[in-house]
Amino acid sequence: MDNSVGKSTLIKLLSWGMGCEPFLDTTWKSFDCKVIVKFTVGVVQYQVMRYDNIMHLKEGDKPFVKYTKITGDYTKRFAEIVSFKAFLVKRGTVLLETPPPAYYFLPFYIDQKKSWANFWDHFDNLAQYADFKTDMLNYHIGLYTTEYFELLQAIYNEQVIRKGIQTEIDKMDTTIEVVNSYIPAITTTLNESEFEKITDEIRIELSELSIEQEKLFDRLAKYESEKAYYEHQKAIANSIVADLESDYKFSVENLPTDEIECPLCGTIHENSVFNRASILTDKLQAESQLQTIENTLSKIDNGLRNAKRELDKVRNKIREINEKYIIEEENTTIQLVDIIDSFASTSIQKKVVEDRNIKLVDRSESEKRIKKLNDQKKDIITQEHKDLINETFFNHFSYYVQLLEAEGINLSEVKSPSHFNKLFNEGGAAEGIRAALAFYIAIYTMSAQFCDQVIPALLIDTPNQQEQSEKNYDKVMEFLMKEIPQDRQIILAAMENPQLKSFKDNSNVITLNGKKILSEDKYSDVKKEFDLIEPSLN
Repeated sequence: MDNSVGKSTLIKLLSWGMGCEPFLDTTWKSFDCKVIVKFTVGVVQYQVMRYDNIMHLKEGDKPFVKYTKITGDYTKRFAEIVSFKAFLVKRGTVLLETPPPAYYFLPFYIDQKKSWANFWDHFDNLAQYADFKTDMLNYHIGLYTTEYFELLQAIYNEQVIRKGIQTEIDKMDTTIEVVNSYIPAITTTLNESEFEKITDEIRIELSELSIEQEKLFDRLAKYESEKAYYEHQKAIANSIVADLESDYKFSVENLPTDEIECPLCGTIHENSVFNRASILTDKLQAESQLQTIENTLSKIDNGLRNAKRELDKVRNKIREINEKYIIEEENTTIQLVDIIDSFASTSIQKKVVEDRNIKLVDRSESEKRIKKLNDQKKDIITQEHKDLINETFFNHFSYYVQLLEAEGINLSEVKSPSHFNKLFNEGGAAEGIRAALAFYIAIYTMSAQFCDQVIPALLIDTPNQQEQSEKNYDKVMEFLMKEIPQDRQIILAAMENPQLKSFKDNSNVITLNGKKILSEDKYSDVKKEFDLIEPSLN
């Protein structure tokens, strides 16, 4: 097909329709289109219809299931269908989750604009997970196994438990600090039995006041603990609001275009009116959350004031009684109110310390379980297995480089798949493009050989990068036809070229013309497809 007629868009829509985010220009996005993708896994045929971020999935003869977003339930179900068993840690959290379909398709799609110059840079919105390239690479080449991720999931689950235990311990520490701050320690030889004896005539009244005071101390401790927590949340919320305000101001005043390229990863981010409006929406949500926190703090402050007032009343009553009773001990005058306070404090601290000791044991046991799971995780990835993966990769890669006659690129340091930066830093010459193709196909081969997942079609957008010579383009096409097994599917986007003849003779060819993808004469046929599906979505 000719250039600029939509071949790249057509191949992108296959992954977009499944839930990925390939780079689509603003012109295409403005069309607000729907996409249907049909595919087969085993003997079951599936259909996916995507509109915006709403997904409809049909499995065999079952009715369509609607998913209002790509992440979450749709991601989990899609992963089950293709046996994608990887997990990633969401940035800034300890949340381990199944990543969206884009991470599954990483080894199986080569984009025309980005993939040839940067490794796995063909989908947007991937930065939600830190260091995803290394983790996903190790999964797709079979270094990280299903058992590895099961243990990783168990570790993160246990870490959540440990964090909850630590939170409880921190609250108990706060309780002890609060009680100590309200009641100074006193030294007395008077024990509880002696105290009961000398206060026998006022036992009922003092007992009630002592119990009430103890409850008030407990309330104060809880309020102080909650206040410290929400003050911390308020600081975070204030920071988020300030950051969003700065982001919006920067997007309006400092960015003249509707796009901005990330200086770290090269990802193109939109800066359209819609995106700027979404920043304001996020800011409003953050401000609403901040207001909720401030309202909660206000209630806590009211609770603190009320509790303190009640405590003052109780202590005043005790003080009235105390005026009648003063204990002399070792030349020291100890008021009865101080002893009552001391006994109340001791009672609370004793209970809290007992509970804290139990939590410390729980935390220790949790840490032991985490260590045991980490040891098991290390045992899974043995040095022998690493050596096997690296050796197999290098054998494939060096062989493919030789077939494509790309030996002129410095490959001396590319001894394992994790060395992708050393290869892609070599630049974009024609020979470098062939070396990059060798690298991608080596990863693809490793995935089929070692990773226990469904291997989808290999999508390649325009392999004739950097204007390959006829001889070298012949080698590229011969390489793809011979090295990709016959039971695998290749979907290739390319311009009309004599070097494609053998490939075309063995392929189903879709030819685009100047009308590109949205062809008026095909509208009725396409509409029938959607008309058959959409009534079943209601």
